[in-house]
Amino acid sequence: MRTSSIRRVTGALAGLALAAAALVAGQPAHAESGVGAGEPGRARGDALCPDGYVCLIPGGVAGAEPYLIPECASEYFSPPFVASGIRNNTDVIVWITTPDGASLWIGPHDSATLWPVTAIDSVVAQCFVPDRR
Repeated sequence: MRTSSIRRVTGALAGLALAAAALVAGQPAHAESGVGAGEPGRARGDALCPDGYVCLIPGGVAGAEPYLIPECASEYFSPPFVASGIRNNTDVIVWITTPDGASLWIGPHDSATLWPVTAIDSVVAQCFVPDRR
């Protein structure tokens, strides 16, 4: 009887996973999240990583929208943002730091997959202007 209970629970969990996957796959690509494109924060579903933005892809949740950071800006996270990837759609180098003090740079129009998912403390996409005195 114990084996049949385990099979029932396993079957129910598998059914829930399939239903969740169907819901995610069935959502229209133009669904809005409430924040307009071009604003820091969540992107619209139809512009997941537009030109001129650094996009942090959340870790652990399939189909989640990226966190947008505009070119020439910085973002500091407390608590850290857990990311599975970074896409740099800007014309500048982007610096990322982690809670353990490690840093990573991503070149213009480049990306990185973070595995395992990584906690991000800060993202700096500053446009540095040399002092020409």
